[in-house]
Amino acid sequence: ETKPVEEITANAAFPDSNFILTKGTIFIAVLSVIIPSLALILLLGALLYASWCSVGGLRRRVEKEVREANSVIERAFLLLKSDLQVDVETLKKANVKRKLTREEAKILKRLQKNLDEAEKVISKEVNDIEDELAAK
Repeated sequence: ETKPVEEITANAAFPDSNFILTKGTIFIAVLSVIIPSLALILLLGALLYASWCSVGGLRRRVEKEVREANSVIERAFLLLKSDLQVDVETLKKANVKRKLTREEAKILKRLQKNLDEAEKVISKEVNDIEDELAAK
């Protein structure tokens, strides 16, 4: 059987053309799996990194807000305490000059008790928040 002239010329010019086509096809098939896989891995890595940074940023903002809230609470409590302390001192001075009425004595006792309890509660809560932030 005689082969057409073009086929003879092509086979003469590229004797291993079937081998090259087979290897090239395999190479392209492998790359068509590897390249998308690498792209997905890189995308996943970028998403994980962005999530990590976002969570860290959120944590820093929450810690900052907690510190500011603690500061405001402490200042407000100190202001309230100093105002109430003035009232307590006024009642104590009145007690030196004269005997306090039953109502005044109750008020003095309740103010002192409330100041002490409020200071304990606020201090405990501030310490709990600070401990919780330090633990994480």
